Amino acid sequence: MGFGLPAAIGAQLAHPNRPVFAIVGDGGFQMAMAELATMRRYALPVKILLIDNAHLGMVRQWQQLFFQSRYSETHLPENPEFTIVAQAYGIGAERVEAGCDVAAAMRRFVRRSGAALLHCACHPHENVWPMIPSGTSIAHMMEALPA
Repeated sequence: MGFGLPAAIGAQLAHPNRPVFAIVGDGGFQMAMAELATMRRYALPVKILLIDNAHLGMVRQWQQLFFQSRYSETHLPENPEFTIVAQAYGIGAERVEAGCDVAAAMRRFVRRSGAALLHCACHPHENVWPMIPSGTSIAHMMEALPA
């Protein structure tokens, strides 16, 4: 958690002429959003796709699947308005909430020159698939909720 943006910055520094995209969740992004200053300092054109479910999504998903939905400290109702944070660093940003608006917003996002952030709201209990349970191998990969 929190590795996506710093990794994208490293990839952009290693390959300055290639497009680099970071796909991050709201919880992980908050752990590294100070790196927006690094992006600004070095004029890095990283594109950040921020998927916001107002939760520490992977932790919430593990609690749902392996701990009988005993949720603890995963809800993030106090998230900032991430577009304003990005804009404060001179990064173009847009928020999209309706599914019908995503395709057009993605086209604008990809075409935008320089750094950009696309803040996509999603359902709070949307899960991430596939996933591999802790202590198992890829042979135990889960692709959906157990029946």
